[in-house]
Amino acid sequence: MTTRTSRRPALGTLLGGTALIVAVVGSGGVAEAKKLINGGLIKPNTVTGKQIKDGTVTAADLAKGVLPTAGAAVAGPQGAQGPQGQPGADGVSGYEMKSAASASVASGVTTTVNAQCPAGKKILGATAYWIQTEEAVQVYPSGGSSTTSWYASGKNTAAGSDRIELRIICATVTS
Repeated sequence: MTTRTSRRPALGTLLGGTALIVAVVGSGGVAEAKKLINGGLIKPNTVTGKQIKDGTVTAADLAKGVLPTAGAAVAGPQGAQGPQGQPGADGVSGYEMKSAASASVASGVTTTVNAQCPAGKKILGATAYWIQTEEAVQVYPSGGSSTTSWYASGKNTAAGSDRIELRIICATVTS
């Protein structure tokens, strides 16, 4: 008769084998589980807010119609009339440019040209020049202080005849 003796594996062998099985089956098993479990396999109302980590579900993850949509804005009632505002600052309106030109002026002759704003308007600015030369032209208000009538005066130093052009800017000015 033969006797059989059984031998038990050493502890290190058991631990190594267990680690190998967990490593091979464990990682593949999780991957397989992820492939196998989907929304179609989860029964309605079995997953609640307690099982979902905060911040992991966005509106794009939910079916249309789950989240309420904003309705059309509804205008509220008209508010009460407010108090009268302060008067606005003085202003300018009715801007226009007027011009006056002298007749032909012979060489060496001094001439004067006048331009006026229409009634109710004041001069905001003025300029004057000789048409053919670059000689200076004096521009000044009528009587030294007029706000409606200005003059341009100058001497033609060109070899031939020339003329002065006076332009004024007029506007209605409230004060």
